[in-house]
Amino acid sequence: MSLISRVRSEETTISLEDFFTVRKYPYRFVIEFKEGISLEDFKIGIEILLYETKTVRTHGYLRPVTYFRKHSKVYHSRKRKTIEVTEYDCRYFISTKEYLCYTQSNRTGLLIDQMEWQNIDRIEMINKNSPDVLNSQHDNKEKMWRKIENALYDDVTWTNLTKDSFQDSGDKFYYISKIFDHQIMKEIEDAFANKKKFRFTQNRQKRDFSVSGYLGDDGIYKAWFSSEYKDSANGDYYLLLNPNLAVFYLKA
Repeated sequence: MSLISRVRSEETTISLEDFFTVRKYPYRFVIEFKEGISLEDFKIGIEILLYETKTVRTHGYLRPVTYFRKHSKVYHSRKRKTIEVTEYDCRYFISTKEYLCYTQSNRTGLLIDQMEWQNIDRIEMINKNSPDVLNSQHDNKEKMWRKIENALYDDVTWTNLTKDSFQDSGDKFYYISKIFDHQIMKEIEDAFANKKKFRFTQNRQKRDFSVSGYLGDDGIYKAWFSSEYKDSANGDYYLLLNPNLAVFYLKA
């Protein structure tokens, strides 16, 4: 029976003592790597991991977390520099040329030799329905809602919002003063204070930004901020809570 076939079976532990051990728990999937493993055998372990990630809709795993035996160097594409870590959140994949790669952005991948993979102790995937994950999401959602309540401009702005208005419990806030100049920010402040209708845009090399607001017939003052890909109707959309701070609402 092949390794992949054994992972598909009901077995909960698969051990190749010279290479790695695969463990399946109710809410966790773990591959533990032996010290001194070859790149070829490490790649086999990753292929087993990839089989599990293909069944994400069934098993509900979150993105893998890689744990190192000691501080190890990893090239981080978003920061564009090499960092030292003991754990690292990334996704692995096999390229069309059969190279083993990793990525954080899902847009660009790096060859595995851009990290000290020889120091990897284990890779874990946690089920999104595990008690620890659900408790953490609940706590994050409560924390995010408190920040939203404190940031709302007054008792007329976005009064129809509740904590369940937001599907994502991530702490995703944006200060629009990074985009718009001082004069526009003053006009937005005046619009909030006097419940005026407003709209401003700022087009840059890679993104098109817009901010708008008005007083609805229901008596609720509503304002939005958007960051769209250049010449596209797709991007990130936020609710503007006060003249400067926006909270992420959806991606389209």
